[in-house]
Amino acid sequence: MRLSKIEYMLLRANAANGAIPTERDGFGKERPSEDKEFVIPNLDVFCRGEESDGAQIVRRQSIASVFADVILRQISRLRCAPSRNDNYMFKSSYLCAVIISASAFLLINFVTTGFAQQLSNIPGAFSEAGFGVRPSGMGEAYAALSNDANAFLTNPAGLLLGSRPNFTANYANLFGLVPSSYVGLLYPMAKNYSLGGGFLYIGDDALSEYTLGVSFAYTPPNIPIGDKEIYFDQMSFGITLKGRWASFGNNDDGGENRVTGSGSGFGIDLGYIVFLDRNLSLGVVLRDLINTFNWNSSFSGEYSQGVPATLRVGGAYNLDGLTIAFDLRKSLHDDTDNRAHIGVEKIFFDTVVLRAGFSNNLGTADLNRRWTFGMTFLQRITENYMVGISAAYRVGNVENQVRFGLDLSWGKPKLKPQGRVY
Repeated sequence: MRLSKIEYMLLRANAANGAIPTERDGFGKERPSEDKEFVIPNLDVFCRGEESDGAQIVRRQSIASVFADVILRQISRLRCAPSRNDNYMFKSSYLCAVIISASAFLLINFVTTGFAQQLSNIPGAFSEAGFGVRPSGMGEAYAALSNDANAFLTNPAGLLLGSRPNFTANYANLFGLVPSSYVGLLYPMAKNYSLGGGFLYIGDDALSEYTLGVSFAYTPPNIPIGDKEIYFDQMSFGITLKGRWASFGNNDDGGENRVTGSGSGFGIDLGYIVFLDRNLSLGVVLRDLINTFNWNSSFSGEYSQGVPATLRVGGAYNLDGLTIAFDLRKSLHDDTDNRAHIGVEKIFFDTVVLRAGFSNNLGTADLNRRWTFGMTFLQRITENYMVGISAAYRVGNVENQVRFGLDLSWGKPKLKPQGRVY
């Protein structure tokens, strides 16, 4: 019986719980017994060493089966802290967050496996050009933050991190030719769910693209199991549903023989954010996991294309008004590149926010480096109303870009412990 390292570790974890017969090796360490029969659901194929055409798929299912069993056993051992104020209960809650987060990452691995070794079918439309002013100023390292009205574009799970309603609007002129504008909204509904939405416009008469949609973030209430409890208040789950529309060939200078047409489609994004402690958060977002777009052209007739799905994994660390964030945009297709993003943000005197960021491709000859800088001036109108005027400047190999924005926050801030959703 030959097992990979991860399979061996998972089997060993089960053995520690008495699910698998064990023996001690020459070094005195326990390991699963090889001379005794044991059968775990979905493990029998690769435990017998069979190598069929479907072995790889069976192996993934088997790992998931054992992993789920280990998770259930570990959750059953969690201790419930005697008080909500007992050191934030990070000992038991942290373990639960790690277990659930590991499950989420395992699920993402299964979901994204199907994209590998495929072409992205890049349509040249609906690209990642509509990031807000704050994300742009931080080098687009925003997957683990997204706690404002930019969450519609960056990570819907971040909606639950916002402390009060927030509206944002921004404008940029891409390549000095193509206007781009975005308006977004974050609105907390209750302590464990929030709503949001956004409208993104990019283009001109030659090609116009519109994206309109809604986002929802939710975390389940803590679940009691006997005298123990599973804590979900360190994490947030989000989803974005968006419609897309486009038209092209409406420019008068295109001539009588210009190609005209239009199209429509939809997309679904999934997001997840977890706090590992008071200051550190991790985020994952799958953009356009499910999507389609149908074109109707005067030249080619009707046809369909897909917007390339993207996976972002990021982290953010906050300490005394200083935020450091990083993102990795993982390539899901053979003809797209991995890209790293890093950004910093610092608040001064509660009125001035300065930002900087950097990003480049990984493992390619063309690194496509970009430096970004941003700032926001905050002005409190009344006790519960705040206005912010923002700008971001990006320096790149192809173009330099300026983006301006306006933010409005209102209402009484939602009180919550640091490092928790509620």
